[in-house]
Amino acid sequence: TVELSIPSELDEDEMLTKEWSIELTIKANTVAPVVIDSIADVLAITDPAYDGEYQVTLEYLTIFAKGKDASFAYDGTGIIEVYSGDQTKLEVGKVYTIDASIEWYYGLWELSPWTAEEQTSATPQYPTAEVIASVDDKIEDLAEADQHTFSGQTAAAGNMEPIYATVTGRVYMIPEDTGNYNTYLVDTTYDTEQTWEPGSAEAPAQGFMFYYNTLDFDTIRLYDGIVVTIDIVIYTYRSNNQAFAIYYVGGPKGIEATLTDEQKLEIDSNAITLPESATEAGTLTLPDESMNGSEIVWSFTDAEDADNTLINLTT
Repeated sequence: TVELSIPSELDEDEMLTKEWSIELTIKANTVAPVVIDSIADVLAITDPAYDGEYQVTLEYLTIFAKGKDASFAYDGTGIIEVYSGDQTKLEVGKVYTIDASIEWYYGLWELSPWTAEEQTSATPQYPTAEVIASVDDKIEDLAEADQHTFSGQTAAAGNMEPIYATVTGRVYMIPEDTGNYNTYLVDTTYDTEQTWEPGSAEAPAQGFMFYYNTLDFDTIRLYDGIVVTIDIVIYTYRSNNQAFAIYYVGGPKGIEATLTDEQKLEIDSNAITLPESATEAGTLTLPDESMNGSEIVWSFTDAEDADNTLINLTT
């Protein structure tokens, strides 16, 4: 039962209150208790009966990477995805105790749903990023280890632990494909003029697929055709796309690339965005810094337009 209260707008000495309640039923355990003290203990579970049916409490989980809909936690024993929920409650670089149900979702164990309490006195610990120089070689290694087979089975087959990595590859957007799943990181030797061949059940796609809920997804797409070095999390194999999927986790300035002046100018200009409309007076932020050092100077398209008085280019 909760009592809600708010000061009255008519009488400053009066509080308006309302009681709200709901009846909860405690769900009985349907599986045998097991000792779960760490992420490694969760990843070791192979009994499908625990999928969505077991509650765990994990301490000293450092959030080291995030997407829009998921965070990735590390405790020194392994990496796990913290999926869905209010992701604003989890911050990169902070340590939490997380209470959650464990859910096996198309090839990986994840924590969902969950609640988190920050451990303010704990010291964060981070996984060491694997260095991947060849996208082709890494995909081949993952396939040889059957990491692409779990998503079509149950937890009994095993699960894929997310991989934190620094990888060098070429950003590739499938021509004439405007969907969410059209952006890949392919090998630096990939021939971008060839026809894209999607993956199959026998052989994964020839590139890491950027999941569209990755942060800075639009920024990554600006580098189409360009070789980049970035930090990623390879988090699962998506059987519907037949590709290993990744989140880019390096932030808006975490993309390393050797660019010509023309490429810098094109990327920086395409990165500029402004609201389409403003319906009341306020501050319009005109970007004055670019990712790659291009100078930004604002002016009116038509210097004689009377509507120019609506915007002060200086302030």
